[in-house]
Amino acid sequence: MHPLSITPSNSRLHHHNNNLHQTSALNEVGRVFAMLHGPIAESSHFNIQHLPVLSPCEYLHMRCEGPRLLDRALFALPTGLTTFDKTVYRIPNRQNQQKLYLSAITSSDIILRNLHGSPGTPGHLQLMFGELLAKQQASRDFRDMCSALNLAPSRKYTLHARAKTVLNQLQNGIDLGARDLVLLFFDNIGFKVL
Repeated sequence: MHPLSITPSNSRLHHHNNNLHQTSALNEVGRVFAMLHGPIAESSHFNIQHLPVLSPCEYLHMRCEGPRLLDRALFALPTGLTTFDKTVYRIPNRQNQQKLYLSAITSSDIILRNLHGSPGTPGHLQLMFGELLAKQQASRDFRDMCSALNLAPSRKYTLHARAKTVLNQLQNGIDLGARDLVLLFFDNIGFKVL
């Protein structure tokens, strides 16, 4: 494969005779982004160990302080901006600017989850959105749809995280009073329900 550069003289992205050049223009754009895969997507991975659940404000501030290459690329694509002033996106009354940047960083998290995370391993976005779905008591169908779109953790991950929380609490022991009544139930898989 030869090096490719798009300039106005050799680009097929112009509008003359659209039907003839549409396929080659799509192929050319695909080659450009395939060349950028290594330098941008591969270098933008996230550490999938022990990610904290962040609020939307904390998520925005974290990405403003440490944007990844993919965040910047996906931000520059729709805006055409070559520079990034993080102070503008942290001002509370600048919601239009924040929406632009949030769309880039959420898209990055969705893409990176597919590239680097094992299936079911959520990133910051998925953990935040999953927490919101739990608080809102969203239906199972809605949660499954959000998981399929990589917006929220999978049902398996959520159940595993809940079970891990319960086990951690049980390891600390249970404080029982003198007049407490304890009932233990077991389901058909062998999990203890207190």
